[in-house]
Amino acid sequence: MEIVLDKKSEKGKEILRLIRKCFFSFDGVLALGGDGTMLKSVHLYNFNRVFLGLNCGHRGSLVNDIVEDYLERIRDKKFEIHQFPLLEVETEDGWKGLGLEVYVKGIGPKTCKTEVRVDGTTITERLAGDGIDIATALASGGYFVPLGGSAVHPKLPVICFAPIVRNTPFQIMPMIFPDSSVLEVTLLSPPRETKGWCDGAVRIPRFRKLTVRKADKILKLAFWEGEDFNKRLVNKIMKVPEEKNADN
Repeated sequence: MEIVLDKKSEKGKEILRLIRKCFFSFDGVLALGGDGTMLKSVHLYNFNRVFLGLNCGHRGSLVNDIVEDYLERIRDKKFEIHQFPLLEVETEDGWKGLGLEVYVKGIGPKTCKTEVRVDGTTITERLAGDGIDIATALASGGYFVPLGGSAVHPKLPVICFAPIVRNTPFQIMPMIFPDSSVLEVTLLSPPRETKGWCDGAVRIPRFRKLTVRKADKILKLAFWEGEDFNKRLVNKIMKVPEEKNADN
């Protein structure tokens, strides 16, 4: 059993102490933190393990809420392993990476200009703005929803695309495509003025063109038995915090 800890989380440190006192094994990786810690974990182990996250942050979409009997649930294996698709990103030079979400942005104040094609169809010949976001359904709560995209059920076989603070053309809106789609992103800006990331964890080497498609590899996440993904969608993305409700 490997453990990845958010070292800034006091709750995570407390859970780590409790786990070390218990005598049980978990054939995978425990991530103690929020979604960022989970993303760090999956990239650290190259998506090759089963990952179980315990939410030591706020509304994690990739991790389990901490319930009263969470240690017993891990010990007694009262969880289910769910499989989720990944994205494969490839540059024109042959570099390949994996992730749940890929984004391309201008560096600093630089405008990011791109041409975007989906399955050979041109979506925009010149998109100017802060950048673009491409995500799986599971990762759509990261950038896609805040950028104006619809909340997407994490089990849907789709690829989500959204411009980041677009300037022109203003008509370009967030879109959702089947996960069989292949997206091609060609930089119109100088590559030195642009950066790309997989999940904010892996920097994409300097490029002029990216191809993004569904990967052959999958992500295996463990959630508590009976996990209701409809409820998770509402609670993690759409539900207004109680303190905000109190002001209405």
